[in-house]
Amino acid sequence: GGFGSKITIYGEDYVAAAVSKRLGLPVKWVEDRSEAFLATIHGRGIIGYVDLAARRDGRVLGLKLRLVADIGAYNMLLTAAVPTLTMLMANGTYAFPAVRATLDEVFTNKPPTDAYRGAGRPEAAYFVERAMDMLARELDMDPAEVRRRNFIRPDQFPYRTQMGAVYDSGDYERALDRALEVSGWQRLKAERDTARAEGRLVGLGLSMYVEICGIGPSAALPNGGWEHAQVTVERDGRISATTGVSPHGQGNEPTFAQMLAAQFGVPLEHIRIHHGDTAVVKQWIGTFGSRSQAVGGAALHLAGGKVKAKMAKFAAALLEAHEEDLVVGNGRIAVAGLAVVVKTFAEVAAYAHRPLQLPAGLEPGLSDEAFFEPRNNTYPFGCHIALLEVDRDTGEPRLLRMVAVDDAGNLINPMIVE
Repeated sequence: GGFGSKITIYGEDYVAAAVSKRLGLPVKWVEDRSEAFLATIHGRGIIGYVDLAARRDGRVLGLKLRLVADIGAYNMLLTAAVPTLTMLMANGTYAFPAVRATLDEVFTNKPPTDAYRGAGRPEAAYFVERAMDMLARELDMDPAEVRRRNFIRPDQFPYRTQMGAVYDSGDYERALDRALEVSGWQRLKAERDTARAEGRLVGLGLSMYVEICGIGPSAALPNGGWEHAQVTVERDGRISATTGVSPHGQGNEPTFAQMLAAQFGVPLEHIRIHHGDTAVVKQWIGTFGSRSQAVGGAALHLAGGKVKAKMAKFAAALLEAHEEDLVVGNGRIAVAGLAVVVKTFAEVAAYAHRPLQLPAGLEPGLSDEAFFEPRNNTYPFGCHIALLEVDRDTGEPRLLRMVAVDDAGNLINPMIVE
């Protein structure tokens, strides 16, 4: 993601650039933390009023959500859009038969709000999950069981919510069951009850979530939701790539290198990833909205596939073989069953730059680009369980146990995920 305050541009940025241009000297804007809190965007300022209608067996009949968002004094990049995501995700993980959500955004004399860490989706989860807890307490039911009775079932996907979101996939009950198993839910309840009997302030919380990620469809973004990548097999046989998403802590660079290494069958050290340099990267949308891998990674994979297909055509001509008979891996291209008939990536790349020897219909070079425009967002989900104690004298909270079960899809780089 874009990590909050750095996603937008402030007046000081323009002033620094203008002064630098006027003086012909570098100008650096420096602010202390207090100034940053006053002048940059804030994260959340939304209040939710929730009504639930349910039967005595715990099945919800309808949800009504009224949202009032304090958006500060100015409309910044995504100020007005963030609260709409709270409204969009009002269903949470549940197949509520009826949902009504309204939103009022109010300008106030405070710093403006914008996208921070989930940007509207955590608020939706909080409102809905608190309501489910209150329902469980009203019915004297286990909070896990109330949720289980209202989940969207796996056979209902893709699922269109009443608010218009189309969830692509999910197995919410499986995530819940796994979290209950790993945490020892019944044991934690007993531990909580024992602590309370001793006069301690101990609480046990359970929450489901589904988050809209992979922000991309252009219809939802004013500047477009596609992403761009370019992949090149250099003359030395190594592979370089440019990506429109710029990593600043997410681990994109090693993950993208791993993707290309697997796609071309070469060592990681043979991959170079270029990003964040407008002299090299010509087209981009950027890093925000949990889209780097889902959108930027997809563009990179498509570009790599185009280059690999083009390389196979050159190699087939060079080896006098059919493309379908070629085996690619370890920086070489060979004819299946003929171990001695081999060309390295460097040899194929050199051949691809000889215009007079190229096969008909092929342009010189082993480079291609791709744009990826997602048809929908992605919707990861999970279940978190926490056991917490609050000190009676100081009010200080202390986390006793935390279990998180998250469905993250295919883990390209498990070490980064862990």
